Amino acid sequence: MYPTTDSTSKLSISILAGSLARDISCSSINDDVKGVYCRKLTSIAEDGSVLEVLCLYNDKTTITDVKYLLCFFIGMSAADISRLFNIEINSVYTVRYRIRKKLKDDPHFDLIPL
Repeated sequence: MYPTTDSTSKLSISILAGSLARDISCSSINDDVKGVYCRKLTSIAEDGSVLEVLCLYNDKTTITDVKYLLCFFIGMSAADISRLFNIEINSVYTVRYRIRKKLKDDPHFDLIPL
């Protein structure tokens, strides 16, 4: 039996969360904060409810959007996101604005901590 699209999406997002945790552990972010972020990402990868929320937006988001959404879900600061992705802080705010604009008409928009 083949996995459903929903379970495939959950698996993909779970893999992205693991990849992001690995990237965080190798980044120049403060070591104390790295541990907190990695623990939160691990719990997201194991928590079906967050994966469900992210799967709701599969048709509207890109892989990069999902990476940023994972960062927003774990409460990562804009400064840490900019260090992680090697971009300017203003670019983080631009991405956040773009994702809000893209998803604002969705009925589940309130579930995203933007």
